[in-house]
Amino acid sequence: MIRAFTVRFHTREDAGAAYEDALQHGQVARITVVHDRIVLTHANSNEIPGFLPFSLPPSDGGKYYAVTVGREPGVFSSAAGIHSNIINIPRNRCVKYNTEEEARADVIGALASGHPVKVVREVHVENL
Repeated sequence: MIRAFTVRFHTREDAGAAYEDALQHGQVARITVVHDRIVLTHANSNEIPGFLPFSLPPSDGGKYYAVTVGREPGVFSSAAGIHSNIINIPRNRCVKYNTEEEARADVIGALASGHPVKVVREVHVENL
């Protein structure tokens, strides 16, 4: 019977050392290294949904959402899709506001401080 285990290491060196130790004890046949890198790039205001100079129609009880760290930063008039925009994003940021002006002010403030951040996840797999 073949059993598989998944172990997370912070460095390639730590993974290699654990592999060598397991290999010496006959506990491993191969190892797969997954390079998981999160790239953070400052979004440009032309790329921010809901940031163009027009009003969004409220569709979620009149609430607006400012996502300043997520897959698609911007101002949104519905909670639909917000979860998938920020799930598994370290230090994601989404705030609910009563008015569109408050949500836009949050995004403008984020722009002034070097945000919003658009998070792109890249995964590379290498077998040893």
